[in-house]
Amino acid sequence: MIGKVALLLISALLTIIAVYIVKEIISQRNMQLYTDQGVVGDYVPITGALAKIHSPPLPGKNPFKVFLDYFGKHEKNPHSMVVTNTFYSTQPTLYLTDIDAIGELILLENECYRRIPGIRHET
Repeated sequence: MIGKVALLLISALLTIIAVYIVKEIISQRNMQLYTDQGVVGDYVPITGALAKIHSPPLPGKNPFKVFLDYFGKHEKNPHSMVVTNTFYSTQPTLYLTDIDAIGELILLENECYRRIPGIRHET
C-alpha cells in the first residue's frame, strides 16, 4: 500500500517536472526568434525575468529601484527592446526600453487600428 502511494507521488512529481522541462524548451525556442534578429534576450530559468522586474515590496527594499536598475543596464540597446521569458507562458515578453520606440509603436498601432462604430441605440 505504501509502495503504491509512493509510486503515485513519484510519478506525479516526474510528470510535473517533464511538463515544465518541455515548457522551458518551448520558451527558449520562442525567445530565439527574437534573439536571432539581434534583440537582447534575458532568459531566467524557472521563475522567468518577471521576478527580476516586478519584485514584491520587501522591508528595506525599493521595488521601483530594482525595476530601474534592470532596465538601466539595457539603456544602450540598439534595438530598444528586451525579450524575456515568463513563468506563466511559453510566449516571450517584449519590453520597449526607449521612449522614441514606444511613441513609434503607438503611432503604428493607431495607423493600423480599424475603427468600428459602437452599437447605436435607436429611440
